[in-house]
Amino acid sequence: MPLRVLLTGKLHGPDMGSSIILLHQAGTGDMVSSQAEFVTLKERFGVLREIDWEALNKDQPPLEPAAIAAN
Repeated sequence: MPLRVLLTGKLHGPDMGSSIILLHQAGTGDMVSSQAEFVTLKERFGVLREIDWEALNKDQPPLEPAAIAAN
């Protein structure tokens, strides 16, 4: 599910394999109007590469193991 959220911004939806293929095809073949503000798969991954993931983790409290949290 994290990949779905990163690529689509949604928690639920169609099969990700099919979605990724459609995103790639739409971004590489002139299938989408420039007015649609479509974000290609390459651009999406570029944005993800720019995020400082370690800094995001530092701002979060440590997670408790599930066994401890359940008690």
